[in-house]
Amino acid sequence: MNLLLSTSVLFLISANSFATKLTDLKIDAKWMVKYDPNEWSYIYLKPTLKISPNIFEYRKDKIRVVLQRETHFDEAVDYQKLVERKCAEANQYYSKKASGHSEIVNINFKKVCYIEYKNVSGEMTHQFVYPELSQNKSYDIYSYGWNSNNHKSKEIVINFLKGFLQ
Repeated sequence: MNLLLSTSVLFLISANSFATKLTDLKIDAKWMVKYDPNEWSYIYLKPTLKISPNIFEYRKDKIRVVLQRETHFDEAVDYQKLVERKCAEANQYYSKKASGHSEIVNINFKKVCYIEYKNVSGEMTHQFVYPELSQNKSYDIYSYGWNSNNHKSKEIVINFLKGFLQ
C-alpha cells in the first residue's frame, strides 16, 4: 500500500469514528445540532419568556452555551452583506457602550459574527451570531452565547459549532 493511500484510509477511519460519536438533536424543523455527548451535555429548561430553553454545557470547563433563534421580517436577499452589516453595527455598539467588539470569523467556510463584551458583573460575554435566509425573504438570527473569562472558551465553542454549521 502506498503512503498516499494509507494516509487516506487512516483519515477515513478517524473521520468515521468521529462522526459516529456525534448525536443529532433536532431543536425544531429548521434547526439541527450535532454534538459529542462525551464532551457536551444538553440541558432543556422549561421555556420562559425571552430566555431560550436550549443550553449545552461543555463538561470539562462547565461552559454553558445558550442557543437562541429570532425571526426578522425585514427583506434580506444577500447573506454575506447581511452578516457583514449586522456585525459592523454590533461592533459600533459594543466598542462604544460595553467595552467590547465584534468581528467576522469563518467556521466551516461560513461567515459568522463573533461578539465579545463585559457584562454588568464584569464577566466576559461571548456570542456567535449568524442569519439564515428564509424563502419569504425574511431571516432567522441564530445565536450561541455564553459567559466566561476563560480565554480558551472561544475555541471550545468554535469546535462545537463545527459539528453542524454548513
